[in-house]
Amino acid sequence: MLLVAITSMTNEVLMELPDVPAPLINLRMIKTTTDFCERTNAWQEESSHTGVDAQREYTLVKSTEGEIIKIMKVTIDDNEVALGNYELKDGNLCFPDYYVPNEGAAVVATFSLIPNTNQVPDFFVSKYKKHLISGCVSSLMMMPKRPWTDYNASKLFEKDYFKGVGLELNRQANGGVGNVGGVQA
Repeated sequence: MLLVAITSMTNEVLMELPDVPAPLINLRMIKTTTDFCERTNAWQEESSHTGVDAQREYTLVKSTEGEIIKIMKVTIDDNEVALGNYELKDGNLCFPDYYVPNEGAAVVATFSLIPNTNQVPDFFVSKYKKHLISGCVSSLMMMPKRPWTDYNASKLFEKDYFKGVGLELNRQANGGVGNVGGVQA
């Protein structure tokens, strides 16, 4: 998976707000991206394992640039496991004693991440760039008593950010069909 710096969008924000210092833009862009990931679960990855007899915990293999926040789905031999028969615990997929995968079973977990550095997958920036920039601009415009403060204009940018959130949530609700992408590994 190719990674891209979240800060690669700084110049686009500067086009809207040329007076804002780049380090402040970078911080706000990381917060905006994290917020987008938390609201939409748009950054997802998969981790595959082979069942080991009596093993209840499986370490989820993920991008080093992301922190797992939620397990979206687990399958064992292509059968989806009901919610409640697994949990996320310290970065591991954990099964209760009564629901342990059989020896040799194909165990696949799909999970959602947030950035833990200033890097995200390239698909993420290419698909959500416009909305992330709008969210960052809105956030900066809402800062009180700054030369770039503009509460009225911030609402227009905020609307575009939440349009992106809505599109992604709608795409996921429709089984991956929509204008905005999703699961990439």
